Amino acid sequence: MKAGLYETRSEAIRDSIRRLIEVKKLLLEPHRYYRIRVEEALIESKKKPLDPDETIEELRKIREELWRREKAYFGI
Repeated sequence: MKAGLYETRSEAIRDSIRRLIEVKKLLLEPHRYYRIRVEEALIESKKKPLDPDETIEELRKIREELWRREKAYFGI
């Protein structure tokens, strides 16, 4: 308020809470996506014999994709 960014204390608190919720969503979403992709890979592995090297490579690709998305979103 002193810096002139907000007119009232309530407005500052509301904005802070909104930002916190958005950050929490951004942090949780990649984990959900990762879990879904891993579950899909496990389902596929049941259809064919499980090759540990292929599974590890698929997980590496998923992780790299998440890192690219995170870098793009946060401008890292």
